[in-house]
Amino acid sequence: MRSAAFFCWAALLAAFPAAGQPLDRTALKTTLVPFAVDYKVTRLKADGSPVGTPTSGQSQIIRRAGETIAYTVSGPGRYIRVRSVHPLMATESYFSQPPRTRTWSYSIDPTVDYVARRQPLDFTAEQKEADGTIFLSARATIAFLGTVSGEAQGCRFELVKVARTFEGTAGGKSLSNSSEIWMSPELRAALFTRIVDNTYMVTYTTMGITRDFKPVE
Repeated sequence: MRSAAFFCWAALLAAFPAAGQPLDRTALKTTLVPFAVDYKVTRLKADGSPVGTPTSGQSQIIRRAGETIAYTVSGPGRYIRVRSVHPLMATESYFSQPPRTRTWSYSIDPTVDYVARRQPLDFTAEQKEADGTIFLSARATIAFLGTVSGEAQGCRFELVKVARTFEGTAGGKSLSNSSEIWMSPELRAALFTRIVDNTYMVTYTTMGITRDFKPVE
């Protein structure tokens, strides 16, 4: 799964499909207007065979001074709401079905803008249920792999390429996965994500960005 060809394939995605209407690039880059990213979601088994056909997904991004709220929508009434001060390190995750909230804690300060510093990180992470029970406990690493220019609907963004790993336990089971994330610091959102473990690979590729969407909350 994690072959050289695997990573070279991602490098070809310097431009995303030009679907939808032209973007108001000034508003997106210089204000805190909300927007949504529409993704194509592709799933593969460890042997490279597809799991079903590609599906669609959406991430609704609400940017505020000092906080970003991202809703990952997977179907009617089904979403995950993630709060963070800076991208890559959530402070709270809410799952709509069944309703539950989990909070995150780290051995490093999650309020620091590590994307801006672009220094490698090695730290521990915990995710706790509302009653204080530990759901996830893992050692995590983050590495910054340079930048790539991505274009969506005529609007070009500098994307920071991030490699992230988790090794530990989640829900009482072994956890081991890696992600490649192409993050836009201006949007506070990922335009490309690939998650890999020993049994599967899931890829989220941007198909369009819009300000015309129905908020889930």
